[in-house]
Amino acid sequence: MLPTDRLIRIAVDQSGMPTASRYLPGRGAWVCKHSTHCFTSAVKHKAFDRALRAKFTPSQLSLLFDQIFRPSFTELEDHSTA
Repeated sequence: MLPTDRLIRIAVDQSGMPTASRYLPGRGAWVCKHSTHCFTSAVKHKAFDRALRAKFTPSQLSLLFDQIFRPSFTELEDHSTA
């Protein structure tokens, strides 16, 4: 198992959407923080569905992918001023 600083926790929020959060209560699934291959492999093998005991649509998983691997505009601004 990798150290937690190299992993990101996926949990289900109150609306039923999978989201990247270390602090949401309930079941969680851990995935490599910097590896799109790790994420796509988990999707391919339905690991999120099994670990979180939920059925996720491709669009929900696509939004989760964007949340993890595509920084928002404000995150880009924060890094450019540092």
